[in-house]
This record gives sequence, structure tokens and C-alpha cells, in this order.
Amino acid sequence: MPEPLPTREKKPPETTLIIPVFNEESRILSTLETLEALNHSHSFNFHCLIVNDGSSDKSATLISNFTASRNWVEIINLDRNHGKGEAVKQGVLRTTTRTLFFIDADLPVPLQDTIPPALSLLDNDTDLVIGARRHPESRVHSRTLSREFISRFGNFLIRQITGLPYLDTQCGFKGFRRDCATRLFRRITSSGYLFDLELLVQAQRLGFRVKEVPVDWYHIPDGSFRPGRDSLRALLELLHLKSRGSL
Repeated sequence: MPEPLPTREKKPPETTLIIPVFNEESRILSTLETLEALNHSHSFNFHCLIVNDGSSDKSATLISNFTASRNWVEIINLDRNHGKGEAVKQGVLRTTTRTLFFIDADLPVPLQDTIPPALSLLDNDTDLVIGARRHPESRVHSRTLSREFISRFGNFLIRQITGLPYLDTQCGFKGFRRDCATRLFRRITSSGYLFDLELLVQAQRLGFRVKEVPVDWYHIPDGSFRPGRDSLRALLELLHLKSRGSL
């Protein structure tokens, strides 16, 4: 287990990073080490909540061993696999900082470049910041043709069904004012892949100020998303949410 990096006195954390984890034993230590280096760099002050969503591999043990000797990060263990939406919700409801972000466990965006400008927006006139891989200033690296097709087709369906104007509803980088996040997550009912779609619909209904921001996005091989299986699951979830009036 890596030893903690030496720490210097820091101000109280200004934001919380929430990272949902399900069966990520092959990469979670690398993710935690990257976060620790970022924490030590003092680019910005943060607390980190790793939400273990009922992993059946060694993820929980690896995370628990890592967090035991570090006060900037903690683990929340869910009793079983509830879905990404519920994992993020549990992290949001435990957050005490004024702002928070949820981020995919494979860290597809360079946080040191992405979070500070997003924090600046949240500190001013924005309630919710969403990363947009289709933003004209975004750069997407190493994405396969199959994922690109699925992304474009999925975004087309989402816009047609929900009327949402956003370029990218599913990017795994979103930031909130805590009061905004708490109101939204207490309203949503989806716990699966499309929870953030319902989140954005609710944000629009409540009149929250949403800003799309460009990201440098890197496709990380061997992620948990399986295009064939999970695209069908997401489509069924989309139709289900629409049928019950959540969208």
C-alpha cells in the first residue's frame, strides 16, 4: 500500500469530490494516488468521498486500506450494488462543503485543469456546471468509432425525447453548489446510468442556472461501460423514465 505523501497545513476544503466505484480493483489505487498528488499540489483544497457501490471484488479492501491513514479521503460502503445514481446521491447527502463534483472513477478529465475554472463559475452566478465533450473547445482523445456512434445517437435520442438543449448530458464530470445538488438529488428517482439526465430535467424545471464547459476527455480502456449491453439498458431506462413522467 502506498505511503501517504507528506502534508502541509491547509485551509479547510472548499469542495468535495464524489467518486462512485463498482468493481474497480484494477484501477482504483492508481486513481487514489492521482488524487493524492492533486491534493498535495494545493491546486485547490478538496475532500474526497469514495462511494463503494457494493463491489464484489477487492475494491472495498483496497480503498479502506488506503483511506485508513489519510484524512483528506474517506470511503462510504453501500450494502449492495444500487447503481451509479444512488451511489452519487449518498455522497451528495454526506457532503458539507459549499460546492461538490461527481467524477467517474477512471478520471477521464484532468482535474487540475478542469475544476478550478468550474469552481470560479460556481462561486459566481452558476448553480450547476456540466462537462460537454461536444463543446467546440473540448478535445476528446482515443475514442473508438463504436463509442462515438453510440454517443451521437444517444444524444440525438435524448434531445428528441426530453427537449434538453445540452450538448452532452452524460459526461462523467459535473459540479454543483451544495444547496442545488441537495434539492436535485432528493427529487430524482433514477439510480441507474441515466440519473444525471433526470437531474438535468429537474434542474431545468427548478430554474437552476446551468453552464456547459469544455473538457479534455480521455477514453480509458477496459472501463465498466459495455457498449452493447449497457446501451440497450440505457435505452430501456430512458423509455421507462419518459413513461412515468420523470423526463
